[in-house]
Amino acid sequence: MSADDRDRLWYSYSYSGQYAHPDSPSGGSGPGFSCQLGPVPEPFFPFGPPHPASPATRYLCPMDIGTIKAVPHSVSTNCSATREIDHQLWIFPLVDFINTNEEIKTTFNTDLITLTQLVQSGNKLANQIKLLGVMGRAYIKQASDGKKYIIFKGISGDRPNLTGTRYLSENPKVASFVVGTQEILEDSAKATRISVVAFIGIDILKECLSDKFSLARLGVNIASDIVQALLTVGIGVAAGALLVAVGAPTVLTFAIITVIGFGAGIALSTIDEKYKLTERARARMMALENNQTSFLYKAEHKVGEEISAIHYTVDRVWHSVEDMIAFDKMHLMF
Repeated sequence: MSADDRDRLWYSYSYSGQYAHPDSPSGGSGPGFSCQLGPVPEPFFPFGPPHPASPATRYLCPMDIGTIKAVPHSVSTNCSATREIDHQLWIFPLVDFINTNEEIKTTFNTDLITLTQLVQSGNKLANQIKLLGVMGRAYIKQASDGKKYIIFKGISGDRPNLTGTRYLSENPKVASFVVGTQEILEDSAKATRISVVAFIGIDILKECLSDKFSLARLGVNIASDIVQALLTVGIGVAAGALLVAVGAPTVLTFAIITVIGFGAGIALSTIDEKYKLTERARARMMALENNQTSFLYKAEHKVGEEISAIHYTVDRVWHSVEDMIAFDKMHLMF
């Protein structure tokens, strides 16, 4: 390499004839392309002005935003036309959900979670009746390789939608069947887990939306819902085990379990409402909570501070979303 070539390496790309280190600001951008920090050139705003909170507006004069128009159709871009539906945000109204759940609980002594599970059980029952009939019978048999099979009794010709007599328990065609005490326990345990998680989530949301957060009230509500859910499942499982022991038809057993479980839930809610069991426990715990020397009082204030911080953050995010939706509507008017 000649001396001139080495000397040329130190020339500034931005200022010809001046020396500068290649990595320094004065060295320029090298043989590539660069531009001044800021938004892209005006013709590359394909759909009008950018969002006011976007980085592109950082170096854009507010007075110039109104002069930016969408790119004419003659300009080729890689972007497709923006439709209003592409920017619609759907947010489930939690307050309406909680209020509806409370109205159903007050009027019918049940809730949306229980009704949802009742509908799911009803779909299972309808599929069982379609495949096996109301009085159909089946049992579980475990093979030597450890796999479980559902064995259907009776003449296969009487089951036009279920012609086989033996199906692997994982077969989707017979997945709706709950056969035997063990299957009843497993199905009930799964439903209980879902119910408990849902009840806890609803109770937490109700407490967060209340005027004053109460750790005692939240704890009592969660405990009451869990106890009622466990008792309901226990009654249903006991009824199912008894029916299996006496050899009741498979589909009829599942139907009775579903009805007894739903009825037991309503009965427990009615008893709780009549004798004010949850209300009394809530009053006692809240009295302890108001005692400034109690651990519950200190814990509540700590949790209350965390809830307030979360509520503030959610509120800020909600207002930001509203601003974005409002700007999107204005944006589409250009």
